[in-house]
Amino acid sequence: MKKYILIVAGVFLCVGVGLFFATQHTRKIPVTACTQEAKICPDGSTVGRTGPDCQFARCPLVATSTNVVATHQKGYLIGYVTLSPTCPVEHTPPDPACAPEPYAPLIDISGSHNFFIELHANMEGVFQLPLVAGIYTILPHINSLYPNCPSKTVTLSAGATTTVDIMCDTGIR
Repeated sequence: MKKYILIVAGVFLCVGVGLFFATQHTRKIPVTACTQEAKICPDGSTVGRTGPDCQFARCPLVATSTNVVATHQKGYLIGYVTLSPTCPVEHTPPDPACAPEPYAPLIDISGSHNFFIELHANMEGVFQLPLVAGIYTILPHINSLYPNCPSKTVTLSAGATTTVDIMCDTGIR
């Protein structure tokens, strides 16, 4: 009986040692997930994070003569985000204490050619950036039912500034 126990223990020991060494010699492949941020390059194009260190990719090199052309192909977007209503009952004339308030959400901006960027509005509810002329959809990124912020579609013209106002509903009634 002791002989059988020793044989079974020896088999388990050999299998255990073999599995230990087999798992020690397997190559582990590191997995890196980068955030979906974008950096705006001097020519108006964008680059995302890449590589094992999630660094921004290099901006394309632009010659001086190309800079003049790229500048004329860009427009400038300025957005204002506010919250309203801020009081449960609004009066006529409006109470100044119940005026719309600035809101600083994360903003998703998408456009043609798979363009996508996320940026934060500042504490005054303002976001601004240069973009290549084109049509863009702007959506405050909210993870709850309220505030409810509508998306806006804007057309940026080359060499022009486009302003967009986004009023988010607080749900206060």
